[in-house]
Amino acid sequence: MKIKTRSLLSEFALGLAAIFLIQFNASAQPYTFSILDTLGGTLSQARGINNFGQIVGYSTSNTNTTFHATLWNGITAVSLDERPDFRSFALGINDSGQIVGRIESSAVVWHATQSVILNGLGGTPTAAVAINKNGQIVGNGNAPSGQTHALLWDSGDIIDLGVNNTPVSNASGINSAGKIVGWSWGSGGPWSRATLWDGISMIQFGELKTQATGINDAGTVVGYSYGDGNNSLRPMAWQAGTEMLPVTLGGNSGIARAINNSGRIVGYSSTVNGQPRATLWDIDQAYDLNDYIDPSSGWILTDATAINDHGWIVGTATNGSNQRAYLLSVTQVSEPTSISMLILGFILFAAFSQYRRILFHPSQCDA
Repeated sequence: MKIKTRSLLSEFALGLAAIFLIQFNASAQPYTFSILDTLGGTLSQARGINNFGQIVGYSTSNTNTTFHATLWNGITAVSLDERPDFRSFALGINDSGQIVGRIESSAVVWHATQSVILNGLGGTPTAAVAINKNGQIVGNGNAPSGQTHALLWDSGDIIDLGVNNTPVSNASGINSAGKIVGWSWGSGGPWSRATLWDGISMIQFGELKTQATGINDAGTVVGYSYGDGNNSLRPMAWQAGTEMLPVTLGGNSGIARAINNSGRIVGYSSTVNGQPRATLWDIDQAYDLNDYIDPSSGWILTDATAINDHGWIVGTATNGSNQRAYLLSVTQVSEPTSISMLILGFILFAAFSQYRRILFHPSQCDA
């Protein structure tokens, strides 16, 4: 029958369209997986990435005994401190290439490979952990009393964010507007609460036993809670003070470590077997980043520590006793996509036209 033939043709056209859409959607999330070089050893960790793809962290030399602050341009490792007996850690980088971290017990900022020690509160240690596009730096340092205070370094000045507010505090992230997040002790005792410093006041917005780890320019904050009875860590996110709880990969622990300006969150969460896996959260859905690499590589992505605004992700991977920094860079979708979409449009138009002819002109479809 002609009607049957035409119906089959229409179904075939729609089938082609469905196959095309599946292939198109699968290609919309491609990553290139790279293990980053070390300074000669077998251990490295990546802690930050800027929008130009520069990565910072730390790596061991061939003796495998001391971590050295490291900058990666591509996968090539460059030591930021050549002194073999000095421990150093690079913890954050902005789009101007300014890097922050610590050398031994002192907070430091690197301009290119030149380091400048940042003043502390008189106690040790002190560490700089994040820097925004304006060069404002946050971190923490011990006062002479031994208590840790959140710190802001701005235009050469050091600002104690914990003084007169709380006995213990720590800053971990700062956005382009200068809003700072971290944690401080709550009034209920020596338990932390996720905290925001907005330039005017200190706001403890999290419940007891929460810590904030990062903030984007929209003001969305990420972090974690701890000690919920199972003594586990739980990934957390807050928007305008409202608590959101990202799902895990089936287990009962995880940490949300960083968020980009598109709202994508990275960190780790556990599987049903309790294994830590690097995780991407996007629109309330958790994705195991191991699903985007070739399992035959032997590497397991256990944590994701930073994500830039292009969606590039860095973190830690393991392979036996090797623990290495990795990069997941987004592969650009090729230009022929627009042509393919045009072809898809023709397929769908033909199928729709065929069904309209059958529906509204059945007399033209002979038996």
